[in-house]
Parts: sequence; C-alpha cells; structure tokens
Amino acid sequence: MGDKLAQVHPYMSAAWIILSSVYQAVKQQHEMDDKVVQLVKDIVELYSFKDDIHFVVAKIQILEDTLIKIAKHTLVCANFLTEYSQPRFYERAIQTAFVNDNQRKIEDLSDELVKLKESFTHALRIQSLLLTTEVHRTVTKLGRQV
Repeated sequence: MGDKLAQVHPYMSAAWIILSSVYQAVKQQHEMDDKVVQLVKDIVELYSFKDDIHFVVAKIQILEDTLIKIAKHTLVCANFLTEYSQPRFYERAIQTAFVNDNQRKIEDLSDELVKLKESFTHALRIQSLLLTTEVHRTVTKLGRQV
C-alpha cells in the first residue's frame, strides 16, 4: 500500500522512503536489542552453578582454570554491554544499520559463553566420575574386609 501511495506524489514518495528506512532501522535495532538481552540471559545461565557452590568450592583447585576463563569472559561481556548501552538510540540504530559489527560481537560472546559452560560442566562430570570411582573402590574394599 505504501508503494502505491508513493506513486501519487513526489512528497509521498519521499515520505515513504524515509518512513520505510526508519522502520527498517528500528526493526534492526529491536533485533539487536533482543540479541543483547539473550547475551545477558546466557551469562545468567552460565552462573547457574552458584546454587551448587558448596560442591564447587571443594573442587575449586581442579576447576580454577575454567572459573578464571568464565570470570574473564564475563568481564569482556560486561564491557561490551556497557559500551553498547552508552550511545543514544539513534546512534545505535545508525551503527546497527551501517556497521553491524555488534551483531558479530554478540554472537561471538554468546558462543564463548556456551563453550565455557560446556567446559565447566564437563569438568564437574569428570570430578563426579572420579568421586564415584573412589567411593566404589572404598565400598568394594570394605566389602572384602567384612
């Protein structure tokens, strides 16, 4: 409908071009903002292990490297989110429309969060397996003594 109205008069054409451009910029900015919200959700999800911190503390030495990587990457994400939230809306919309570097950064940051969570979960599974093996050996040894 807008394209047909734009054919009626040159002013309508110009208005339609501007309106559709603004609409696209707003739409892109909304999509980018959704990705930023997802990045924050990914960070929160990564830190979901906090509920099991008593178990983690016992294994902290073994998991130290992974936890340091998680902390460093969280700082990288926090810096990006701080930078992202600084410009005004129209500045971000222009940056999103023409530079679109933020989308790649958000995807890279989210991918790294997923990898770190998998690494942490894998390390916890190994620890659980080692603990289970040790318990099994102890129980077997006690069973032989009885």
